[in-house]
Amino acid sequence: MNTQIKSLLIFIFGVGSLFSAPITNHLEEKLQNTPPQEFIKIYISLEQIFDFNDISAELINLKKDERRELVKSSLKTFYDESQSNIIVQMGILEQKSLLRNIKSLWITNVILCEATGDAIYKLSLRNDIRRIDYDEYRILIPEQNENNYEPGVPNSREITWNVTLVNADDVWTEGYTGQGIIVSVIDTGVNYNHQDLSDHMWNGGIFYPLHGYDFANNDNNPMDDQGHGTHCAGTVAGDGTAGSQTGVAPDSEIMALKVLDSSGGGYESSCWEAIEFSIENDADVMSLSLGWLHAWGPDRDSWRNSMNTALFAGVIASVAAGNEANDYGAPDNVRTPGDIPPPWLNPDQTLVGGLSAVVSVGATNINDNIAGFSARGPVSWENISPFNDYPYNPEIGLIRPDVSAPGENIKSLAHYSNTGYESGWSGTSMATPCVAGVMALMLSKDPNLSPAQMSEILETTSLHLGSTGKNNTYGAGRVDAFDAVEEVFGEPIPPFPAEEPIPFNNQTSITLETDLRWSNGGGATSYLVFLGTDNPPTNLVYGDWVDSPIFIPLPLEYNTQYFWEITSINQYGETNGDVWSFTTTGPPDESYESGDFSQFPWQFEGYNIEWPGEEPIEEYSITGELDNINWIVTSEDSYGGLYSAKSAAIDHNQASTMSITVNTLIDDYIGFQYRVASEYSPSGNSFYDGLMFFIDDEIMGYYQPTGTGDTPWGFATFPVPQGEHTFTWAYVKDGGGGSTDMDEDCVWIDDIYFPSMENIVGNVSVELMEDWNMVGLPLITDDLFYTSVFPGAIENTLYYFSATGYVPSDELTQGVGYWLRFVNENTADIQGQLINDLSITLNNDWNLITGISSEIDINNINDPQNLIIPNTVYAYGSSGYYGSSYLQPGKGYWLRSSGEGEIVLTSSFRSSRKDEIIDHLSCNMISINNNTLYFGNDIPENKLVNYSLPPLPPEGAFDVRFSGNMKYSKEGGEIHIQSPSQYILIEYDLTITNEKWNILMENGDYYILSEIGSLVLDGNIDKINLNKLSSLPESYNFLKSFPNPFNAVTNITYILPEDSYIQLDIFSLKGELVYQLENKFKLKGMYTLAWDGKNILNQGVGSGVYLIKYTTSNEILTEKLLLLK
Repeated sequence: MNTQIKSLLIFIFGVGSLFSAPITNHLEEKLQNTPPQEFIKIYISLEQIFDFNDISAELINLKKDERRELVKSSLKTFYDESQSNIIVQMGILEQKSLLRNIKSLWITNVILCEATGDAIYKLSLRNDIRRIDYDEYRILIPEQNENNYEPGVPNSREITWNVTLVNADDVWTEGYTGQGIIVSVIDTGVNYNHQDLSDHMWNGGIFYPLHGYDFANNDNNPMDDQGHGTHCAGTVAGDGTAGSQTGVAPDSEIMALKVLDSSGGGYESSCWEAIEFSIENDADVMSLSLGWLHAWGPDRDSWRNSMNTALFAGVIASVAAGNEANDYGAPDNVRTPGDIPPPWLNPDQTLVGGLSAVVSVGATNINDNIAGFSARGPVSWENISPFNDYPYNPEIGLIRPDVSAPGENIKSLAHYSNTGYESGWSGTSMATPCVAGVMALMLSKDPNLSPAQMSEILETTSLHLGSTGKNNTYGAGRVDAFDAVEEVFGEPIPPFPAEEPIPFNNQTSITLETDLRWSNGGGATSYLVFLGTDNPPTNLVYGDWVDSPIFIPLPLEYNTQYFWEITSINQYGETNGDVWSFTTTGPPDESYESGDFSQFPWQFEGYNIEWPGEEPIEEYSITGELDNINWIVTSEDSYGGLYSAKSAAIDHNQASTMSITVNTLIDDYIGFQYRVASEYSPSGNSFYDGLMFFIDDEIMGYYQPTGTGDTPWGFATFPVPQGEHTFTWAYVKDGGGGSTDMDEDCVWIDDIYFPSMENIVGNVSVELMEDWNMVGLPLITDDLFYTSVFPGAIENTLYYFSATGYVPSDELTQGVGYWLRFVNENTADIQGQLINDLSITLNNDWNLITGISSEIDINNINDPQNLIIPNTVYAYGSSGYYGSSYLQPGKGYWLRSSGEGEIVLTSSFRSSRKDEIIDHLSCNMISINNNTLYFGNDIPENKLVNYSLPPLPPEGAFDVRFSGNMKYSKEGGEIHIQSPSQYILIEYDLTITNEKWNILMENGDYYILSEIGSLVLDGNIDKINLNKLSSLPESYNFLKSFPNPFNAVTNITYILPEDSYIQLDIFSLKGELVYQLENKFKLKGMYTLAWDGKNILNQGVGSGVYLIKYTTSNEILTEKLLLLK
């Protein structure tokens, strides 16, 4: 390794991370064991990724072939530009013999090459590279054991069992045989001379005369020298000429793409090249009976980016899940790329994430039982950037496989004979081409089918097997070719309307996290989505285009009826569907969003317990009490918001309970969200550890993880009769550990819906400043007189705000904010009935309000009319008004409304709405007693309202603002100051370079601002002028102090028109040095220093006249100072 380069890397990254990102650990290990001059096969993944949203509008009305061409041209242009700079550097390295065999991909932003260590280190210094990895050769296809050669018997008319089991032969009688459809088999190559394939191999023209390409050996002869690829190709398209019909789609064309050599080994990069080749040369289906174990560290995001390109180009991929059964444990059993998401999400995939082009395939046997080797899901992408979706445990991850097909004891073509067969092959590799063949049959009926349509049809027509719904063993079931093709809509007419909405039409109590799903009524290739609170829907989502029947809507609000409509689209026209509706649930009563248990009078207990040993479900008895077993409110996990309640840590034969007693006013229900992570019973027949829920002393439910160890959030609800009841949640553990123990070992409770009940008494403490405060009523109290609620208040100082200004009052009202003055700083402890819900009527413009009994994030105010103007919620503190993100109980707040209407404050309401973030960084800033104003740069006109300020506080309270009640002014101007302080501290930061401003006082004194600085002014002033200067003096004769005379601090400003040495001293009239402010070389500019009237011993000096002496290499200036004490 080049010593100079190594030294540079140590300097940049430190010794502990010499081979840091973007070089992977995998490549680091290879580098450390490779001579410096030896070439290493690598791939370079760049940061930039094409955003298909940029062309989504153009894709809507294009035909399938036009869509593909637009995708190809867009990606080639984008990645050509993205890679242009690094390609230049790589070319230079190639000329120096440090790098060779450069190849750029456009299917994803990856460059392939062979490079020496020095070249790799040099490239790793770039900031546009995401990952540099060793493109390692891996054996993917083990030797097939117990294969049986069978010679062809012409005219035998045999159709292999796997073909008939999926009813492909019934499809042929309908006239669909895969004709006109190209299937690329990405494998060990294909014996293109086999009689069952030779007349329907892909015609590659003069460039690819042998029907494909060999990426393993970099030539255009993809002849199979291993056997696996020919066997797979035969399952796709073997037409029986030599005797046995092994192919599901016997007239489909096979594009032979060899990526694995005679040993069954190859590289990730070869597969990406093959995917790119497939799309470039108009393949319709890709069949990949291969995959990389997660333990090998594949570049999963480059794989997924490649398949995302295939999706938008309209190409679907049938991919083997792998043969690892459950060897590695979820989420790592399924190989890459079989772990990539499908084009359509089954409704059973309740955890929503991104889509891609992969239909993951599991294997079954002749009896429709799962093959023992078939890989089980789920998988997760939560740690793979930039996707970070489908989290697993406690979430469900991504269900894999999607479907299954026959893959055990399969007969197909022999690669070493042009007329023979091999039987007895097993693997998801054998199931995958079966599904690819079914895809080809579907496309031969309707070549315009999208990947999403094919994926949906394959899953919804499969023979369901295994546990309820789509599962991680069989997927949606074993494919049925006849039912799938029957479901294909092949007529040249507009599509039928969408149907089967989820949520169902007129369904109520829908959660805010719902997504919208529907079924293809027939013939649709894409959809337009309309959603609103109006009917017909227009005001929330208007014609958003999707190519799959699922839509994740905008954030929904509680207790709101929504209407939605789907327009189905194909190349022949559009069809509007019915308008459906649903109503969301109301907010929970307890969501723990206050961050504590203050919302309700919770009780906590701990017990030693014993179990009677009865099966299948047991009930414990208490043997003793435990101390300090309180539950906690935590942000470790939650159902919807930030917080949930978590059980206390306990040992075996112990229980931790959380309970509450309420008086239920009517017959009603209780409901709650829960999640349990504990020892569990795989059979579900026993209860070891887990959650027990009681109403009074009756056990209502037992909850533990699922039989497979999943710990999803669940919802439980129970009827509650009128009267007083105690609800108890108990986390319990039996007498010993087991093989299914979980590390989290606890239960979480969230979003509790209580039955209708009487109000609950609570306490609120309000911290109050000396002098003026903005306050409000945090609880319902019997005595509403202001000094009863807030002892220590000064009499006759309670004011609320109306259209005519501040109005005096004696009593406090819910929802109304007030000004109130106090002699001293103190804390008001207030007791009363909790206010958990409060409706507030807003007037147009400014409103002085207060909150409820718990803290509320302003983003969680229920504002259905969007009345609240962003960034106009203000609290009041010692430095005046400041923007607030929360409404705290007992405090008052200004809020600006765009009109008249109503908002609702609810302790448990959670909205996904986020307040706008205003970027002040482009403006200059001036802070007066820590209250900041902005000036000097343009703010868009529609954002000016975000810089408006509430009405002035009462006299004696601090305030600062520009004219017009603004905290922003482009041109500066008058700043009004209302201050009871003796001094005013001004700090400033001129972020706009090369600008100079000054502060002009009413007496004519002024102070020049430059870059960053501060000054102290007398507190008696009530107005200053901020003005922009057109230029600065160009000589040294500028030396000014302000204020002068002064009695505490004076600010001394000087200008250097060029770089110079500067000395600035304070002398007495006797010529004695009092203090030295500056003595150094400084760059050209304007500078400000403060002198606080102290000498070099940090002792205060007496009143009198002092001299400032300003000395540079060219000039000496002096000025008198008058200190008055």
